Formats: sequence, C-alpha cells, structure tokens
Amino acid sequence: MGLPTPSPQQFVGFTYQGTNEITGVGDPAAPQQLRDNTFSLHDDLTIQRGRHLFTVGAQLLRYQQNFTQYGGGGQLGTYNFSGQNTALPGASLTYGPADFLVDRANGQSISLSNGFFGERQVRVAGYIQDDWKVNGKLTLNLGLRYEYDSPYSEVHNQIANVILSGPQQGLVEYAGSVPAGAPQGSFVCGNSACYKPTYTEFQPRIGFAYQVSPRIVFRGGYGTTSFLEGLSSLAANSPFITAFSLATTAPVSLTNPGNFFAETNGFQVGAAGGGEQRKLYGL
Repeated sequence: MGLPTPSPQQFVGFTYQGTNEITGVGDPAAPQQLRDNTFSLHDDLTIQRGRHLFTVGAQLLRYQQNFTQYGGGGQLGTYNFSGQNTALPGASLTYGPADFLVDRANGQSISLSNGFFGERQVRVAGYIQDDWKVNGKLTLNLGLRYEYDSPYSEVHNQIANVILSGPQQGLVEYAGSVPAGAPQGSFVCGNSACYKPTYTEFQPRIGFAYQVSPRIVFRGGYGTTSFLEGLSSLAANSPFITAFSLATTAPVSLTNPGNFFAETNGFQVGAAGGGEQRKLYGL
C-alpha cells in the first residue's frame, strides 16, 4: 500500500484508516496468535474397606503457551481522520473523508512488540476422598485436594512488574536482567516470574446423598477450586511491548491552523526493541 510502518511487518495486511462517516479500510485489530499445549500426567488408586470407598490420586500438569501480544492500534497501526483539518476553524460540521483525501490525520496509534512470548508453568496436585456409606439411606463424600501452581515464567525473561510496597515502591523490576531502555533505578526480580507463589491452595470437598424413598434421592455438595490465567499482563509491559497513541490539535483560526499527521510520513515512533521473531525452545 506504500504506507510506511515500523519494520519488520510481521502480519499480512495494511494500516487501518478510519473516519466517522464511512467504513474504514485496513486491519484495525491487534493480530493474535496462540499455540497452547498442556502436558498431563496423573494416576488414581481406589481402595474399598467396609462402608468406605477411598480414592487417592496425584496430578502433574505442564503448561506451554506461546503467543503474540499487541496493545491498542494493532501491529500495523491506525490512523483516524475526523475532518477537523479541512473544516473551517471552530466549525461544528466536519467530514472525515475530506481529511483522508488530503492525507491529514488527527490521530495515530500503533503497538510495537518483540514477537512471540513463551509462558511456562507447572501445576502439582494430590487429593484423597472417602465416600462413606453411613447407612442404607445416607452416603457422605469427604475429600481434600491440594495444589501448587508455580509462578508463570517466560522463556526469554520478557517479564516486567511494578513494585507495590517497600522502599522501592513504584519502581520497575524485570526477570533475569534489566533490559536496555528500562527506567532509571530498575531492579531484577527475586525469581523468574516477578511475583510470589501461593502455598495455601487447600481445597475441601464435602457432599452427601440421602435416599428418601426408592425413587427420591437428595444430593448436595460443596467444593473449592483454583484458576490461574496466563501471564500476558506481565509479559505485555514495556519495553517488550510499547503502545503509542498520539493526537494533534485542531485548527483554531486562520493564523493558527493546528497540526496533523500525514500517512506518507509514517508513524512518529520507531520499531520495537530488537524487532525480531524469537525462537521458543523446549517444554
């Protein structure tokens, strides 16, 4: 299309150009790619003793998530044409396509990224449950599960977090080492994930089944579970991802015409650090 974008362009398509009056052209989305693998190893053992049915088990999960992440504006960028640059100063009526024809955008945004991120995590769990037939009508289910979720790490230490308390409050910490371009006074995290694990994931299970009559049975139960989403919020921090959004000033008078962006001049930002597609290794 002849539209200058930060190099290299990692996705097919071209910069989105939008107006308020007609449908825009180009790709306004932030392209996403996700390769998600879960490796599972588990085993269970059941033992019956009188009125008790014991079940014990263990589980090992290995999560592998390779993905791209982009912020507002998308990797190919966005230009907006409001019509303010071809209307009379102070006019209430504007027409965006007119600004588009003369290449006078009032705003631009783009997201720059180093390419793929690779998150890794291990989850270890064990449980025991007793299905106890108290009598001919009542059965109780009593169980306990314990899980340990290791903190999410990134294969190239592309993680940044903000210190929320203590003498370094408000400063930034990074996994592995402080990258080039980091804010002055940045620190290295105490571990590869930049946050502490939790060791208190005890999850009880309580249930019952009561047979009122041969055709009526009441059942009930309670249990707690855990859920931990991916680390994209920590892997999507500067300088690994940088999102820019710039706006211009509208014309005020004939002697103060404001300013605008020209698509032919490209975006007013550079390429992401390294600008490379990183290769991800192993599990």
